Amino acid sequence: MSAAGIDIGGANLKGARDDGLVVTRPFPLWREHDGLPQAVEELLAALQPFDRLAVTMTGELCDCYANKEEGVLHILASVEEAAETTPNVWLIDGGLSSIEMARAEPLRAAAANWHALATWAAGLEGNGDSLLVDVGSTTTDIIRLVAAAPNCGGLTDTERLRSGELVYTGVRRTPVCSILEEADLGGKASPLAAEHFATTLDIWLLLGELSEDPACLST
Repeated sequence: MSAAGIDIGGANLKGARDDGLVVTRPFPLWREHDGLPQAVEELLAALQPFDRLAVTMTGELCDCYANKEEGVLHILASVEEAAETTPNVWLIDGGLSSIEMARAEPLRAAAANWHALATWAAGLEGNGDSLLVDVGSTTTDIIRLVAAAPNCGGLTDTERLRSGELVYTGVRRTPVCSILEEADLGGKASPLAAEHFATTLDIWLLLGELSEDPACLST
């Protein structure tokens, strides 16, 4: 029996199989949510073969949805349509559960991917006391692991923002003007325009840490 897991984000679809295969696909969910079933089907095809499927998500936050509940339900329906096997869904306070339970209480499935990672990492650490730092394209998670379990100051995005465990800084999608007030321009300090002119992706490109993609036209 083999297993695969997928994460439906607002900008990327990610998948992994238990033998180490990893697949990542860019997908602007906020612009193309009607195309999500097809995009998930293509992601799952790239992960085949597998017998069991687990799902996490953060894409329910996209403004193409009226609220989180609508987003979760659409994502679940899209995965069900695309998958050949019945998926299980990670719930923020219940671990891996049935898709029926996720549908009945959609907010428990919202933005739960960090908790799945933290639970897995805590199991590896055993009874130790350690810190998990996960830097993504949009956000960074900072989670304390104690006695083989996540020791969280909050579960929801709002609670985690307040506790400092969720930081909206990532490698690709963070606007530069949100992390700097001014920059050196010709030897003089210059305030930055509060516009989406450049993101952290541009910084890493200029530093040579990421490869240029001619198809990327977001900034």
